[in-house]
Amino acid sequence: MGVLRAQTGVAFLPLTAAMLAASGAATALVPRIGARPLLLAGGAVGAGGLYWLSRMTEHGTYAGGLLGPTLLTGVGSAC
Repeated sequence: MGVLRAQTGVAFLPLTAAMLAASGAATALVPRIGARPLLLAGGAVGAGGLYWLSRMTEHGTYAGGLLGPTLLTGVGSAC
């Protein structure tokens, strides 16, 4: 049971890394372009990632079905 929990935790590390990177980029972008465009883009990216996650099937792989949408959702959440 402990191995499965560790695998699940490692599987969600890219989400955390994407949020960390995007929040640093958002901090630098707010003075340049303003908060409103960044919020709109972040919401659209996050919604796209969640939509992509909703299209996942039980036969998908981690790299092919979960990694990309997780990264998009993390970037959208951070913005």
